[in-house]
Amino acid sequence: MASPLAKKRKELDLTVEQVAIGVGCSAPNYWRIESGEQQPRKGLLQAIIRYFDNQVSEMEILFPEQFADEKDFEDLTKKEGGAA
Repeated sequence: MASPLAKKRKELDLTVEQVAIGVGCSAPNYWRIESGEQQPRKGLLQAIIRYFDNQVSEMEILFPEQFADEKDFEDLTKKEGGAA
């Protein structure tokens, strides 16, 4: 599933490293936030929202699964089917 953060980053043609530097955290830490594995602390959450000029909301960052496209689920099904 591509999170709203990942979609916005790719839309702007940015790397994880570029965004991490821009928001003041490590690339692995930002990647965990972007992938939904970790929630950012309040200060970092606000920095991410500012970095993307309010084009990604707090809700999209904290609850990315609520904003998934239907095709994201289709992609997951295809991956599972191919791995079996």
